[in-house]
Amino acid sequence: MKVEKTILLLFFSLFLPLLFIPSVALSQSNALDFDGTDDRLLIPGGAGSVFDFQASDFTIELWIKTPLPGVEQTLVYAQNSMTSDMLRLSIDAAGQSSFFLDLGGKNAVVTHPTALVADTWHHIAVVRFSNDWLNIYVDGIAATKQRISRSDGLVDLDQDIAIGHDYTYNPSSGLANFFSGQMDELRFWSMERSEAEIQDAAGLELLGNEPGLAAYYDFNQGVAEGDNSTIFSVTDRTTNGKHAVLYSFSLSGSSSNFVEKSGTVSELAPACEIGEALFPMENSNPGGIGGWTATASSVSTAFGGGWDAGHMIDNRVNTYWLSETNTLDSDHFITVDMGSTQTIAGLQYFYSDENSDAAIEEFEVLTSTDGVNFNVVTTGQLVTDVEAIAQHIVFDSEVSARYYRLKSTSPDRLHVGGAELSPLVCAARGEHVIAFTLNTCEADALNSGYDLATGTAFDAALDRYDMQWHVAQIDSTTNTLDAANGVAAWQKAVVIGNVQGNWFPPSSTAEWIGISHSGSNSRTVEHLYRLDFDIDLPHQDYLNTLKFITFDFYSDNGIYDILVNGNSLKDNGYLNLRNNKNHTGYSATTIPVSWSMDPDHLRVGTNTLILHVKSVGNYTGLLADLSPGSSCTAIDVGSAPEAYGTKAEAPVHFIKGTPLYIGSSHPNPSTGDDHDGLTLTTYAGSGKVTASLAGKNATGAPAMLCGYLDGAADGVVDGRFSKGMTYTGSVGDGVGDTAIAGNEEVCIQVSGNSGFHSLTLAAVSGFNGADADCTTQVDGVFSCDLHFYPNFTVATQTYTRFRLTSDSEFFSTNSPAPTGPTGDGEVEDQELTITPTAAVIGSVSIGRVPVDQLVEQSDASTVMALLESYGIELESRPESSLAELLLKTLDPDGDGSVALVRWTTLEELGTVGFYLDRREAGGDEWVRINNKMLPGLIDAPFGGEYLYADPGAMPDVDYLYKLTEQEAWGSRQEYGPYQLSY
Repeated sequence: MKVEKTILLLFFSLFLPLLFIPSVALSQSNALDFDGTDDRLLIPGGAGSVFDFQASDFTIELWIKTPLPGVEQTLVYAQNSMTSDMLRLSIDAAGQSSFFLDLGGKNAVVTHPTALVADTWHHIAVVRFSNDWLNIYVDGIAATKQRISRSDGLVDLDQDIAIGHDYTYNPSSGLANFFSGQMDELRFWSMERSEAEIQDAAGLELLGNEPGLAAYYDFNQGVAEGDNSTIFSVTDRTTNGKHAVLYSFSLSGSSSNFVEKSGTVSELAPACEIGEALFPMENSNPGGIGGWTATASSVSTAFGGGWDAGHMIDNRVNTYWLSETNTLDSDHFITVDMGSTQTIAGLQYFYSDENSDAAIEEFEVLTSTDGVNFNVVTTGQLVTDVEAIAQHIVFDSEVSARYYRLKSTSPDRLHVGGAELSPLVCAARGEHVIAFTLNTCEADALNSGYDLATGTAFDAALDRYDMQWHVAQIDSTTNTLDAANGVAAWQKAVVIGNVQGNWFPPSSTAEWIGISHSGSNSRTVEHLYRLDFDIDLPHQDYLNTLKFITFDFYSDNGIYDILVNGNSLKDNGYLNLRNNKNHTGYSATTIPVSWSMDPDHLRVGTNTLILHVKSVGNYTGLLADLSPGSSCTAIDVGSAPEAYGTKAEAPVHFIKGTPLYIGSSHPNPSTGDDHDGLTLTTYAGSGKVTASLAGKNATGAPAMLCGYLDGAADGVVDGRFSKGMTYTGSVGDGVGDTAIAGNEEVCIQVSGNSGFHSLTLAAVSGFNGADADCTTQVDGVFSCDLHFYPNFTVATQTYTRFRLTSDSEFFSTNSPAPTGPTGDGEVEDQELTITPTAAVIGSVSIGRVPVDQLVEQSDASTVMALLESYGIELESRPESSLAELLLKTLDPDGDGSVALVRWTTLEELGTVGFYLDRREAGGDEWVRINNKMLPGLIDAPFGGEYLYADPGAMPDVDYLYKLTEQEAWGSRQEYGPYQLSY
């Protein structure tokens, strides 16, 4: 639609009244025109300026319109004079907007798949978030985010900001890639702006004092196309005062000057925002619970009846509503109750080509929220002298309503009717969207004429709406992308059955679709068929799992072009796909156009497939059928939290037929990590971790088993597996780039035949060394132990990862990463807790021993230590009396026996000593038995045994005991309680 900037802002202020960012009334609405030759802006920046973002998130957004979207042009450029740090927002030679960011020598680029349309205003926004992630939005729609791996996280920009060109260091030289077109609403934010915030405020002007707004240029200066030669800079509307200096602008006339913003803002429906089109809603359960209901002013009983109003909302185009014939009043209408309030932007009306004299011509559309009070939304006239395809009634703006009514106002229509009447909604894609996931490809669901409920093809006799595919009629064109961008409203495709006779029968899960009832068209036209689908996979690397899925497209007329996410599959002007004969618009052939789902054209998230069909006859139909046996490639993937690279840099292993796996069989991708074949053993005190892995390598060639332990426990992957400089199965030194501080990684070779290998890595800073050994049997079954020695000082929860693969990268001199794809094998992630300073308690027991025997076995120092532990003062007591004193202390009831508590430790590290507490089972109060701590072994890798008499314990009474360990670092650990009796 043609929209002035003031009108666009009015639209946003009407329908977004609750925004946190306010709109403002405009006294003028200008943009800045760049001539593409030497016009440019320079914004003062430098180290420490508001543009020197460093570790901060940031957002840059602007509106642009260019007549040359297929020419490389720079929009925003900034860099560092001494380092590689740089950001660049540009338009590439394919007409796609692109954002490049370099952080400390590590960089990434994200390109939006939607090509810009010439002489059309587009809103572009780029965002840096979560340290090293970046994304780009075009007209509010996000691309697939990208990550800069292992960057320093700092955007160090010490130069000025160039707008409309590139430059290096010296602003008077090195200029290139000048922007040609108009620019408006340039904004810099020192924060991440969310998708909703970008969408909501795209059409609003700001005040300049919004939180996080670093610089803002609205270009509302001077006189549009007048003499503005006295203006030397574009005003920054924030208080930061970063005014952009104008260079080389003529500042007079209709170019290279401030101009009035006008032109095509969107070719989409007037009611919708940029990036959206109109799509029909479908009655979810016709005639059932939760479904819509329809009533009419009258229902005909002619020809035996069967003209119920409900036929207008049953998703079928071969059932009809017909009113009674009324010679006195032409006000026939039908009303639909959607059951709840919906936001709608129009109606789709489908009339019967078998009864076109009853089609509605002049009309009124009314809506209501209560079914009683109706308001007129729009009026107009429909065309009924062409083939019976869906016609769209588009509102000026979206309307919230539960009821909608289509009323005939044609005085010469004595009776009216139709086949379907559906509400239209503004959306970026269709209503039913199938998602590919790790567990299932849902391949058949992408077929045309596929019934999601039954898992089979729809019965063609129903002539019902297809659930996934949409279609639009277009004028003859060779520019498929422009035609697709220009579709204001899509119609649900109709399941029509075989076309031109039974020349190609569909499969049990596919059916022919078309644009009209029975697929008949009375004139030669062209059509676009559209399929929206999601790819719900953790990362772009996973797309390779789809490459064996192949579409076979049949058409009774020529398939001229195929777009995948806006990219044409044509090669040098021809659609050179498998089984294809360069379709350019001739009639039917039994040979399909076949396309395998090329991962280079797909993306994680939303995807759109568009087929351009050129017609040469009076029939148009399409059959999309996946080849028999098509399926995803099975893969295995880690299950650790996303920060460990299971999303952004997924450790993908493609599951092959030749046995190469951890455990007893190939991994099951539907269950994720099964931990089959992996046992982790932790040794409290030393902190040592042993990973015992068993599996099979029947490839006949060596494989590499790599283990990774997050020794920093920071929840991120920041190291690479360590093999030594050139791994040959011998001892590696573990020094240099083979170890990352705080992490422990080790790789060891697993023979394809019988054999044994061992490896030891030396300790470096933050990396206490690691060692491994592997034994492989004749049949390829192997067992390996990988030992890690993290240097935690407190109990710590962390993750381990183990990868088995024969990929050549894992045998190269470069250390392989714990993330990224491999061609075979398996990955296992497992969480563990390491307790480095606690003793490992073996057993705890209690027994009855004679007191005199216990005292006789104790030497003088032991007797003194025991008495002191019970809190008895020994000063002024003769040594000869201490044994007798101990006898009385241990046997207060005089029965000659005492309870003896015994416990063992398997390992101790930093154990200073123990306290022993007791309480009766069911009691509330703990009693400390030893007033003085019993000395521990401090450092005993094999543990020890402790005995302590409890004179307060009575026979045949259930007690609870607990041990408190005092550690050398000042901390304490409790063990128990243990229920004991004697």
